[in-house]
Amino acid sequence: HCSRCHVVGEANRMGGIGSTPSFALLRRMRDWEERYASFFARNPHPSFITVKGLSGTRTLPPNAAPITLTEQQVDALMVYVREMKVE
Repeated sequence: HCSRCHVVGEANRMGGIGSTPSFALLRRMRDWEERYASFFARNPHPSFITVKGLSGTRTLPPNAAPITLTEQQVDALMVYVREMKVE
């Protein structure tokens, strides 16, 4: 789901939206852990992402497909990002 907008890694290194930061760039930030742990509450994510049991109702823009994640999927994302090689 993330690769619709973000460059996540080599698999989509030429993808993403130009103004959207890559996972590698976000991972290099001092507050990366807090950013990733709360991404679903940070704009523009609440418009199209909900996390079962953690977030409220979304107001879906016409050009975005809705995404519903589980807490386990958010946890898996955190594991993925923690294990990223950051240079």
